[in-house]
Amino acid sequence: MIQKIRAVAALAAGLLTAPLAPAQPAGWQLVWHDEFDAPTIDSGKWAIADKPGDTNNELQYYAPDEAYIESGNLVLRSRQRPYGGRQYTSGLVRTRQLFAQRYGRVEVRAQLPGTQGLWPAHWMLPESGAWPPEIDIMELKGREPHKVYMTHHWGAWPNVQSNGGTYTGPDFTAGFHTFTVEWSPGDIKWFVDDTLRFESSNSHVPAEPMYIILNTAVGGDFGGDPDGSTILPQYHRIDSVRVYTRDDPGDGQGRTSDPTLGGPVVDGVIEPGEYFAQSRGINTGFGDRIGQNSVLGLDSDRDGWFNLAIDGATAWPQQTTDGVVVYLDTQPGGMTSTISMIDNTTRARALASGRARLGGEQVDLFFPDGFAADFALVLEDSTATLFRLDPTFLSVVSSAAAGSDTDIFGGDAIRYWKGAQDPTMREVRLRAADIGLGFRAEVRAFATLLNADTADRSNEYFGVAPGQSFDNVPISRADVQLDAGSFLTFVTCPQFCPGDANQDGVVDTRDVLQYLLWWTAKDDRADLVHDGVINTLDLLAFLALWNDACR
Repeated sequence: MIQKIRAVAALAAGLLTAPLAPAQPAGWQLVWHDEFDAPTIDSGKWAIADKPGDTNNELQYYAPDEAYIESGNLVLRSRQRPYGGRQYTSGLVRTRQLFAQRYGRVEVRAQLPGTQGLWPAHWMLPESGAWPPEIDIMELKGREPHKVYMTHHWGAWPNVQSNGGTYTGPDFTAGFHTFTVEWSPGDIKWFVDDTLRFESSNSHVPAEPMYIILNTAVGGDFGGDPDGSTILPQYHRIDSVRVYTRDDPGDGQGRTSDPTLGGPVVDGVIEPGEYFAQSRGINTGFGDRIGQNSVLGLDSDRDGWFNLAIDGATAWPQQTTDGVVVYLDTQPGGMTSTISMIDNTTRARALASGRARLGGEQVDLFFPDGFAADFALVLEDSTATLFRLDPTFLSVVSSAAAGSDTDIFGGDAIRYWKGAQDPTMREVRLRAADIGLGFRAEVRAFATLLNADTADRSNEYFGVAPGQSFDNVPISRADVQLDAGSFLTFVTCPQFCPGDANQDGVVDTRDVLQYLLWWTAKDDRADLVHDGVINTLDLLAFLALWNDACR
C-alpha cells in the first residue's frame, strides 16, 4: 500500500510538471510531433538541407543557416544573396530516414511567406526515394496569398498524373493556419483550419511509407521568378507538425478475452491448453522457430501478471545472434515503425530497432495501420529484455537472464524460462503494470524474427496473416510494410477483488476470517504487498482493501 501511495504521488507530481500533450482529434492518436519549443532544430526529427534546389527550374540554394528556431517556431528564411552558385537562399527540412508512416493524419500549423516568386510548400514523398507518388499538403504562390493548392501526383515519369484542388480564403501570410491531410487506403482528404476543402479518391493513392518535407522555393515553374515587386527577406514560420494514426485499428487476426482469474505455471514447460490465447505463426522461414508450425501463447492472471510463451517447431540454436521481438501496443500513442530506432549498442537494442550491429544496416519495419507500439519484448537465446519505445530512444524497463530468480534490478518484474527438456519452448512473465495494462485491458501484439548482426529478417511472424510481400522470401534485408490488421488482440482477465477473500461475491466478516487463516499459515495468497514476506504490512493492506469496495 505504501508503494502504491508513493506511485500515485509520483504520477500526480509528473502530471503537474509535464508539458501538456496536444489535443487529440476524434478518431486519431498522436504518434509523432514537434512543437519547436527547443532552442535548436531537433536533429533526431529533421534533416536540414544543404544543396541547391534541383527541380522545377528553381533559383534558390537551400542553406543550413536559413532553417532555425525562433520564438517557438521553425523558421525557413528566404533571402537574396550569392551562395553556392545561386543568387537566392532559402530553407528546407525533411524527415527522411528519421520518420515516415503509411497512412494517417498530418497537420502543419504555419504562417506562410508571400511576395512574387516565393513558393512555400508542405509535402510528402516515399521513404523509398521513388517519385512519384507525391502528396502536396499545401502549396502557395507568393503572388496569391489568399489561395492554397492541394494535390496528389502519381504515375511514372514522364507520364505523371495529378488530381488537385484549391481553396481561396484569408490571407495566409497574415497569420497562422492549420493545413492537414487525412490519408487512408484509396483516399486523401485535405483540410484547411479543420474544414474539408478537397478530396481525392482513386486506386492510385500511395500505399507506402512517406516522409514529410517543409520548404520555401524561390522562383521556378509553379509560381514564376522574383521580379521588381518581390520583397525579401521572407519568413515561413511553422508552429507545429503533428502526425496521428488511427485510434482503433480493429481486432487484427484475432481477438481473445481472458475470463479466468488464474494463469499458467511459468516454468519452461508449455502444457497443451495451458495458455488461454494461442495463435500459429506464418511461413516456415528460418527453421520454423516462430513459423506456421509454431504457437504463441498469451495469458494473464488475477495477480497482475502478463504471460507469453513460444512453442517453436525447431530449437533455437545455442549462442545465436537471432532473436524474437514482440511489439506491444497497450496505450494511446507510440511508434508506427522502427525507422527512428537507431540504437544498436547491444544485441537486444539492435533486435528491437531492426538495425544491424555489423555495418549498421537498418531494416525498417512499418507497423499495421493504427498499430502504435509502446514496448518491445526482445527474446534472445539466454536473455529477455523489455524496452519502452520513444522516438530515437529505447529505455530498458526490465531484463532477466533465462532461469534467473531475479531481474537485472534485483526484483521480479520479468522472468524468463527456456524449456529444460524441450529446447523449442520459451516462457516469459511480465508485470502487466509495466506495460501499461490493468484488468480488462487490451493489448495488441505481433512478433518477428531478426538477426542482430546482419539485420536479416525471417518471414516468420506471429499475428500476421499470409499474403504479405515477404511470404516467398525466407530471409530478407528489405523494409517490411505490414498489412492492416497484422496483429493479435488480447484482453486481460477481470479484476480479482482481494477484499473478497473467499470469492463469494460479498465482502463481509467471513472474508476477514478467510484472510486471517491465510495470513497465519503464511499462505502465498496473503502476500498482498508482493514483497515475498507475509507480515503486518499485508494485514494492513487487506484491511484497507476490505474497506474499499472493488470496482
